[in-house]
Amino acid sequence: MWLEGWEETLGALAPRAWAFLTRASLLIAAADLAALAVAFAVLRPPGPAAAAAATAAVPASRGGVAWLPAAAAALAAEAAAVLPGWALAGGAAAVSLAAAMLAAPPRVRVGLLRRLMHALVRRSCTDMWELHAVWGRGLSYGREYWVAESEGGGGQVVAGAALRYGAALRPPPPPPPPAGGADVTAGGGGGGRGAAKAAEEEEDATGFNRFERKLQGPGGGLLPTDAVLFRMVTDSRLRRRGIGKALVGRMVDRAAEVGGGRLLLTSANPHALAFYKACGFGPLHELPGGGATLWRALDGGGGGKAGL
Repeated sequence: MWLEGWEETLGALAPRAWAFLTRASLLIAAADLAALAVAFAVLRPPGPAAAAAATAAVPASRGGVAWLPAAAAALAAEAAAVLPGWALAGGAAAVSLAAAMLAAPPRVRVGLLRRLMHALVRRSCTDMWELHAVWGRGLSYGREYWVAESEGGGGQVVAGAALRYGAALRPPPPPPPPAGGADVTAGGGGGGRGAAKAAEEEEDATGFNRFERKLQGPGGGLLPTDAVLFRMVTDSRLRRRGIGKALVGRMVDRAAEVGGGRLLLTSANPHALAFYKACGFGPLHELPGGGATLWRALDGGGGGKAGL
């Protein structure tokens, strides 16, 4: 369900993402051709030797460039004789890729971007594949994951959201297990503990890591009394029924309960941003390349309640 929630974001960002990738492929092709031109100018034999090299490189049986002007055909033949085959192959591949990017139909573009998006999400959001290991360790570790379940539906999860807490909002962590004892707080084997450790790395005195600080504001503008809302998703079949709004309201209350001063979130999905603004969030700053960070003041006042 959570991965499917990225589909709306994909639809909003696909045209811009494909345009960026196309420009990148064109720049690579141009740079490759420029490098070939420089190499040709340096390696080209002077005077009559050039003509001899061109004649030797293009036997009559391979004269497949007769449709070109004579000067261009001679230049191409000379380049084939002077430049290494791998360099010419690289240039042809770069040009072919740029042409394919320009000519690809919309369905192909979206399909390729979807595969890329899924790969990036799975690699960068590893916490979502080991929920119990990363999120089941309690407030002491600065993170909680909340879900909404359907009433009378056998506990079916219909929405979910994560909260990340600054250092001032956390109680002291539990003592380490005794020597030789098993660490059961990670919810399982070594892979879970490794995922939890990776999710917590690079935290500074505010309680947030470098990636979180970069997303939430210029210069990392996060405070130890801040809470961050993310990983928010609602079952696409059950949207516009108030489920998402109710879950956001509970997240606001929860962040205030632990003493948070602000609740922040970041999104590149214009529909999601409109939804959050309707839930009382206001703009904090725009993100390069699209998207924005929103915030909302909390009744907790930022005093912290580390004893909870």
